[in-house]
Amino acid sequence: MALEKRAKGKWMTVIRGLAAADNDLPALLTRLKNACGAGGTVKDDLLEVQGNHVTRVRQLLEELGYRTK
Repeated sequence: MALEKRAKGKWMTVIRGLAAADNDLPALLTRLKNACGAGGTVKDDLLEVQGNHVTRVRQLLEELGYRTK
């Protein structure tokens, strides 16, 4: 999980390392976006949530049983 600055100074919370074959990434992204009140997208094997939501996303992923760093 990382925080990246994009064009025009926008921040994105990026979640990497989730295998698309083992997870329903669109459903997981929907839960994360709803919890953060933000937009986002799935790109290949990574999830992007608009804004700085690292702590909230980490907490939610741990509640769902994922290991985070």
